[in-house]
Amino acid sequence: MKPSFCQGYCIFFLLIAIGGGIFWYTRAQIQPAVRPLPVVTSPASALEQKQAQTQTISGFVVPHHNIVADRRAKLFTEIASSIAQPKTIILLSPNHYEQGTAAIQTTSQKWSTAEGDIAPDTEFIDILKKQKLVSLEPNSFNNEHGIRLILGDIRKNFPQSTIVPLIFKKSTSREQTTHLADVLEQQCPRCLVIASVDFSHYQPAPLAAMHDEGTIDALNTRDEKYLYDTAEVDSPAALVFLAHWATIHDTPHFTLADHTNSGVLVHDLDGPTTTHVFGYYTTGESPSPKPSVSFAIAPDAMFGRWIAHTYAKKGFESIFADWGERSFWGSDARILNLEGVISDLPINDNIQTDNLTFRFSPTILKALQFLHLNAVSSANNHSANGGTHDLAYTRELLTKNTITTIGGPSTKDTARVGIFPGRGGMRLVVIGAHAVYEKPDITKQIQEYKKDPLTRVIIFPHWGTEYAAHHNGNQEALAHSWIDAGADAVIGAHPHVIQDMESYKGKPILYSLGNFVFDQAFSQQTQEGLFVSGRFTDEGLTIGVFPTQIQQGRPRMMIGKRKQEILDTLFSPTQSALQTKPEGKVLFFPNEAYTERQ
Repeated sequence: MKPSFCQGYCIFFLLIAIGGGIFWYTRAQIQPAVRPLPVVTSPASALEQKQAQTQTISGFVVPHHNIVADRRAKLFTEIASSIAQPKTIILLSPNHYEQGTAAIQTTSQKWSTAEGDIAPDTEFIDILKKQKLVSLEPNSFNNEHGIRLILGDIRKNFPQSTIVPLIFKKSTSREQTTHLADVLEQQCPRCLVIASVDFSHYQPAPLAAMHDEGTIDALNTRDEKYLYDTAEVDSPAALVFLAHWATIHDTPHFTLADHTNSGVLVHDLDGPTTTHVFGYYTTGESPSPKPSVSFAIAPDAMFGRWIAHTYAKKGFESIFADWGERSFWGSDARILNLEGVISDLPINDNIQTDNLTFRFSPTILKALQFLHLNAVSSANNHSANGGTHDLAYTRELLTKNTITTIGGPSTKDTARVGIFPGRGGMRLVVIGAHAVYEKPDITKQIQEYKKDPLTRVIIFPHWGTEYAAHHNGNQEALAHSWIDAGADAVIGAHPHVIQDMESYKGKPILYSLGNFVFDQAFSQQTQEGLFVSGRFTDEGLTIGVFPTQIQQGRPRMMIGKRKQEILDTLFSPTQSALQTKPEGKVLFFPNEAYTERQ
């Protein structure tokens, strides 16, 4: 029978299929099949995949000060509920006791808490150690409360996470810090960073609040330079790491969750305080820096005569044992009036009160650095005591150590100004005017600087009558002429006692701040002074005024009845500028242009 058309074609296709099968089978025996391997997902990589989908917080800052342990626990809980469990947490802390040798240290020990144990991430720790970015120094962690007080919150909220603990010495450079963050990001891009940092320390509550304003602004804009150079916190390096980590993880928005001040919490605004900032970096917009610039100014500091006789061998920084290193730190401009010159020539040990030649040992430099000063005024009647040699040496020594010398003994020295950049384009110009014997005409100089709408000008004059409790007519005429020319504030020195204050055209004039470091122990008034801290913004000028007292040549913040007497007298003519905040009383002088815009 003749096969049908369909049967012929079916047989044809069947033969092709059989032949093809034989071909591919034979080829497979010669060459193994290439096929995609199955994806084996480890628990860690699954966690990282989940984080990649849900994580919006790269890091956060909390205090280790246990007075706010409940608030710290609250933020931990909120963050833990909003992100996936991180495989590894990088825990940053100051090296409070400067233990060990390296600038940045870690440990691979296991940690025990009431909530359970926390394991170290030995893989990452080994990488950092091999690259010599950190040093393994476990003994430094024995008493490090910046680490230990945070561990319970970590174990409770991130029970599956391992940690890489890092502590930073004061000497840790900004470059070391950011490089370490870059390396860790390559090794552990999904690590969560926790900075255990307390903010302002040991200051009266109003001063601490002013310091924190600048630091929080810098966190908002991830200003690593300000955080490292200016912020008054117990670990600038930890905050630099946190801000840099936020930048490289594209989480530029800083959310301030809470901000507290121990002085407010315990109802003691005069005593030493600690402030606390709680906040985290997430996705969103990063604000532009708001224009601002801050300053801290102290009056006459004399390091000769009885002061030198008593403290030179101990170290001049010991003069500030009761004062501490933090009051100036936290401001853009950090200035005192240096009542004399530094000399590299022999100085007689003459403690007599009629010795009016004030020449200081170069070893006072360590004391100036201890205070974090970045400028001194030489616009006074003792800056010529050592002739041109000592004045030149003073300027050279201080300039080499990044301390600006403002003004000098003559009117032509008013050109030697201090210029201090702030944030958002604002800057502060400080003009030192020696006006004890002459009346320097600086109106054109002021007008020139004020052509820039973001420049603020403070005049720091040396003037007035010694030991007079009230300013004289010459002081008033000069101050008014300077403000008429555009100056934003006048803050004076020289009389060795506190003088009165006034507001002229909405601008403050403090005629004399008294003494800061001096051996004039013959009266109560000559052992008193004012430390002034201020902050310019678009809105205006906020000033905090802090009475000080000298005991055995050593300054300290004043507290109690006498402090209040001084402030009540001083603020009497400026009651309209007085503001009462939770942290205490400050003066506020609104910017006229800002007020008009409102």
